Amino acid sequence: THQAEYKKALEYYFKALDTAKLIYEDNHPDIATIYQNIGVAYNYQGEYKKALEFCFKALEIQKSVYGDNHPDIVMPYNNIGTVYHYQGEYKKAIEYYFKAVDICKSVGGDNHPDLATFYQNIGSASDEQGEYKNALEYHFKALEIQKSVYGGNHPGIAASYQHIGLSFFHLGEYKKALEYYFKFLDGCKSYDGDHHPDLALCY
Repeated sequence: THQAEYKKALEYYFKALDTAKLIYEDNHPDIATIYQNIGVAYNYQGEYKKALEFCFKALEIQKSVYGDNHPDIVMPYNNIGTVYHYQGEYKKAIEYYFKAVDICKSVGGDNHPDLATFYQNIGSASDEQGEYKNALEYHFKALEIQKSVYGGNHPGIAASYQHIGLSFFHLGEYKKALEYYFKFLDGCKSYDGDHHPDLALCY
């Protein structure tokens, strides 16, 4: 099961942490990376308090090493946002997703591929709050970046079509929802044939 895999992963992460602490000082970036991995694994196990504890430890180290405006600070903010998202604390999730967005834009520009991921996350959290128009705004921002970076055929683009379709569905705009669901369907088929597991979501 996935739970057993995460438990095994945590076992190895903690062994790696013990080794790293013998070699490095407590604020070494490699230790921060291990903390992040532990936090992500705890998140997938549903142990959100532990997940946040380790994600914040990672963030604290990386800020102490790199400062407040560095590419390596971006993912810790996104990971913290993701934990809050999984917990159902959508406002806090969006707050941390925007922190990731702000740094990513300042160091990588307005068209960095990671921005699409963060915009999708903001859109999804907005959907969960019932803020469907706001969700659409960010799903379309994600789609625009993905198209400019990847062209017309990429799993991320298909995912954006799916998210957009869902937001239109929640708004009661069913024709538009179908339009984007069919785009999602076509996208899945184009890069993975007729057997892509996500195709079942469309039928």
